[in-house]
Amino acid sequence: MIIFLAITLFPLIWIISLSLRQPEQAFKSYLFIIPKSITLKNFPDALNYAREVMRVSFGRMFLNGSIITVSTIILTVITSSFAAFCFSYYSFKLKEFLFVLILLVFMVPQALLLIPMFQILKTLKLLNTYLGIILTLTTIQIPLSTMMLRSFFEELSTEIKDAARIDGSSDFNFYLRIVLPMSRAGLATVMIFVFLITWNDYLFVLVFTTQSKLQTLPVALSQLISGRGIVPWGIYGATVVIAILPIAIVFFLFQRWFIRGMTMGSLKG
Repeated sequence: MIIFLAITLFPLIWIISLSLRQPEQAFKSYLFIIPKSITLKNFPDALNYAREVMRVSFGRMFLNGSIITVSTIILTVITSSFAAFCFSYYSFKLKEFLFVLILLVFMVPQALLLIPMFQILKTLKLLNTYLGIILTLTTIQIPLSTMMLRSFFEELSTEIKDAARIDGSSDFNFYLRIVLPMSRAGLATVMIFVFLITWNDYLFVLVFTTQSKLQTLPVALSQLISGRGIVPWGIYGATVVIAILPIAIVFFLFQRWFIRGMTMGSLKG
């Protein structure tokens, strides 16, 4: 476990160490990760570099990422929870076939979907818009989210639904007042997964947007690496750390729900 953690955490620790080093000591450290002298100057320099050289501010990139991520989470959770509820509590012809058909979207490599999705968004005039990116990312994530939520919904006892019907509850009322509250861990798990995938998305945002005002952090980071000139290593490290912060904060705030959701159903009896 120690060896595994060392291999996994070393790149993260190194990039944090790099962000704290003096420019002239970027490659000078103790044991590769301990800076000889610490400075926080790289962080304001990274903000200025993005604004002056890349012509985009971190505030704008965070706003773009937040709008796209929050909207995608809401649409994905609503749509996939409806679908998972139907697959869990209704019996109809070709149910399992349709479920597998939905999962096929998840199995297809995303790169193969770029051209047809580009053509669809172009026809609908949704290129270079928030809505186009949000609908694309929602479509990509509905299959996995539906599969996960179905497994959570099916953990609920069938007696609960029978009791709700006896009390005169409608199916929608049962879904809204009983199924969703009892599946909070599953919903939280899905929301965290959707957040991680959406916030870190690079491919679709890069292809479907050409305007800098719609850039998100992953796209901006790629331009930072491939841009003109040499980027100071300290600024690069600080930029990566700033980009990682939202993900780290969300995970630490909701890790209890994430772990609970991942282990739900692993033990029975």
